[in-house]
Amino acid sequence: MIENIQIRATLPTFQGNFEEVKIKLSEGLKLYEIGVTADNLKDANAMATELNKLSGELDKLRKEKVKEVSAPIKEFEDKVKELVGMCQDSRQKILEQVKVFEDEERAKCLELLKKEASEIWEKLGIRE
Repeated sequence: MIENIQIRATLPTFQGNFEEVKIKLSEGLKLYEIGVTADNLKDANAMATELNKLSGELDKLRKEKVKEVSAPIKEFEDKVKELVGMCQDSRQKILEQVKVFEDEERAKCLELLKKEASEIWEKLGIRE
């Protein structure tokens, strides 16, 4: 059965102007290279807030794109897990039947052993 399954994977790729943005970001960040003094403390805090906002936007973009690319992976995993579950359900049904059969066989053996023991005790004159 498994030899019939066909799976083709295509690696995700990201295309963007990362290098261009990196160069512009490096140039823009030079404006933030300041020495903090009592006179510019308020401005320094505002600059730190701006940088935090910018990094938050970049991180949000990263998460959105990773989620977008991960959607087919999750779908694939769910489909394969369904197939695995079908196999495991069938396996469990067989194991349940095996247990019932083995329990019945053990019960038969126990009855035979009790009967044999009873006959031997009777021959030997042993009472309960």
